[in-house]
This record gives sequence, C-alpha cells and structure tokens, in this order.
Amino acid sequence: MLRALILEELAFSQRIIRDGHEVVPRFRVIAPDGQHTIMVQMPDDLAARMERLQVVRAFMVWKAATAFIHSSEIITPDAITAFAITRTDVTGGLQRIKRKPLSFGEIEWFGRESIDEAWLQLLPPRMLTLGQRDLEFIDRAFEQGSVAGVTWMRPEDRT
Repeated sequence: MLRALILEELAFSQRIIRDGHEVVPRFRVIAPDGQHTIMVQMPDDLAARMERLQVVRAFMVWKAATAFIHSSEIITPDAITAFAITRTDVTGGLQRIKRKPLSFGEIEWFGRESIDEAWLQLLPPRMLTLGQRDLEFIDRAFEQGSVAGVTWMRPEDRT
C-alpha cells in the first residue's frame, strides 16, 4: 500500500515538473476522515521552516492522522522524492531528474535508515494530551482560516 501511494506522489511530482513548475513540498495526510494534502512553502530561515513543520504536525493532530507521505523536489541530487511514515513502517522512493531532455530515472527505494528522526516525530502518537494553547491554535488555524505559507486541501481538489 505505501509503495502504491509513493508511486502516485512521484507521478504527481513528475507532472508538475513536466508542466514547467517547481514541486512545492507537500504532505499527504491519511486520517480517519479521508486524505488531505498540505502544501508547505519552505523558507530558507530554519526557525520559520521549523514553525511551518509544527503547523503540519498540528494539522495531523487535528485530523488524528495515522500516516503521511512527504513529497518534494531536491537539489542534490537533482531528484523528486516521496516517503511514507506510518506508526509501523517507513519507506520512500527517489527519482533522479535528467533535465535535457527531461526524463526521470528508475525509482531508488529506501527505508527508515535514510529518514531523519525529526520526520518520524511529525506523526502524532495514538494518545496525546493537548494544552489550551494548542487547542486555541488548532481552532484559529484550521477551523477559522489559514496559516501563512501552508495550504491544505482534499485529494479531489488536486489537479
């Protein structure tokens, strides 16, 4: 199942690049109420980037996520990548990009050993206690509006 989702995400990233665009980092969050896509502009500033990842984690808490797939385009090597994290499994795939003429290499599969622990910590545990500040943030961010640099949608909204 995870490999099939990774293949879907890599194919989606390929379409974006073939259309002449850069792949915006995204998360496909798997939750009891369905799947959601979160697009996250990653700023160069490390503190701002970490703050946006905490917003993603808060979204996963709000939706009681059971898994997620992260997809992005990387510079070194020039490639697209997607990896899936569940409570019991971690797997990912990378496809190198050849720019002239545009083509994509074979998928290079990898496992948990290639994923930084910080990514593993984004998936909330089964049981979690939230404070009032967390609840207020979740209400303000997800029930009432949006968060700068972070956009979410259901898969049927993707084009």
